[in-house]
Amino acid sequence: MNKYVLMESDGRICKLTLNRPEVLNALNHDVFTQLMSAIETIAEKGGEIGCVILCGSGKAFSAGHDLNDISSGDEAQHADFEASVLEALASLPQPVIAQVHGYCFTGALELALAADLIFIDSDTRLADTHSKWG
Repeated sequence: MNKYVLMESDGRICKLTLNRPEVLNALNHDVFTQLMSAIETIAEKGGEIGCVILCGSGKAFSAGHDLNDISSGDEAQHADFEASVLEALASLPQPVIAQVHGYCFTGALELALAADLIFIDSDTRLADTHSKWG
C-alpha cells in the first residue's frame, strides 16, 4: 500500500506530509482518504497534540487535483467526501499550519486555506484554476 500522507509526531507537534512527489503531490481520492484517517487520529489524541503542520514532499506543496482523476470523472464522484476532509481539517481544535512551497494550485489552495496559518516560501506559485474546469 502506498503511503500518500505521512504522519510524524515530535513531542506535541504532528507533521502531515503529502507524499506523491513524482506527481508534485497531486491530490486524488487516496490522498484524501489517508488525510482523513490522519485527521481522525489527531482528533482522537486530543490534547496530546498541540499543533499540526501540513506540508508537501519534494518540489511542491501540491499541484492541486490530479488531472487524470478530473479528466476521467473520478474526482467528481468524490467531491462531497473531499469537502468533508477539508472541513474536518479546518475543525481540528489544534492550530493547523500549512507550510507551502513550490506549487499550490486549486484544490491544494483549498487545502492550505483550511489551515489556521499559511507560511509560504518566496518562490511559491499560488493559483485558483477552477474556471479552467468549468
